[in-house]
Amino acid sequence: MTLNQLSFSPASGFRTVLDWIEAVNACNPDRLLALSHQDIERLGPRGSTHGHQVLADWLNQAGMQFVIQSLELNHSSENVTRLQPDAVEIYVRRQAIWTSPDGQSSQAECLSIFTLTQNSLNQPKIRAYERRMLK
Repeated sequence: MTLNQLSFSPASGFRTVLDWIEAVNACNPDRLLALSHQDIERLGPRGSTHGHQVLADWLNQAGMQFVIQSLELNHSSENVTRLQPDAVEIYVRRQAIWTSPDGQSSQAECLSIFTLTQNSLNQPKIRAYERRMLK
C-alpha cells in the first residue's frame, strides 16, 4: 500500500515521527506511548522487544537525544511487508547522543526506521522503531 491509499497524509506521518522524537528528547513517556502502537516493536543491535512497557522502560534508561539530519519516505521494504501490508516507513538520519549509567556521554550517527500504520481513527501510529548505526 502507498501513502495515497492510506487515510493519513504524508505530512501527518512525518509529524507523528517528529512528535515521537520530541517526546524522546523531552523524556515524555505519556506522549511517546500515545504516538506508539500498543504492541510497538523496538529493533536494535541487541534484538527486538515489544510493547508499551518496554518502550517506557527504554525511554527512562536511555537518556537519549536525537538530532535530526534528514527524513525520507519509504513504502516498499521488508518491515512494511512483515508487520502490516498497509504500513509505510519513514527513515530518519540522525545524531544520537546519550549518557551511560557511569556518566559518560557518547554519540553516534544512526539511521532510525519508523514503521507507521493507521489506527481505527485513521491516524498514524508508530508500529516499529529500528535503529541502525552508520559509519
